[in-house]
This record gives sequence, structure tokens and C-alpha cells, in this order.
Amino acid sequence: MVFRDLQQILEAWAPQELAWEQDNVGAQIGTAGKNIRSILVALDVTDEIIAEARRKRCDVIVTHHPLIFRPLHDQRRPAC
Repeated sequence: MVFRDLQQILEAWAPQELAWEQDNVGAQIGTAGKNIRSILVALDVTDEIIAEARRKRCDVIVTHHPLIFRPLHDQRRPAC
């Protein structure tokens, strides 16, 4: 399976249009054509989860809460 396939499966199971309007849903980091052999599922991305994924050689981490919840801002400009 490739990353793009996983995205399609998750989108079919949990369509983005059903998400709360302020949720940051969908892939935040990844490459569409990357081969996936193993997935780690977690509530949040933490240092411990990242360490576990590395230990287990997981190709993807799927979480309920997004890695980036609020939009990132360019630090060179003041935030509105």
C-alpha cells in the first residue's frame, strides 16, 4: 500500500466534510507515493509515540488529534 491509498481509506471511513469546522483533518506530513508496511495508531503525537514508532519501524503514525492543531504563522510577520 502507498500513503495515498491510506489517505483514501481514511477519507472514506471518516469524510472530511463531517469534521468539526475548526478541526485540522487529513495528512499533515507525508509523501503520496511512499510505501507503507506498518502503521501506529495513537490518540496524540508525543515524544513517546514517535520513539515507539521508530522502535517498531512504523512507516506512518495515525492519530485522533492532529500534530498541528492551529495554523502555523510566519514568525517574520505579526500574527493577526
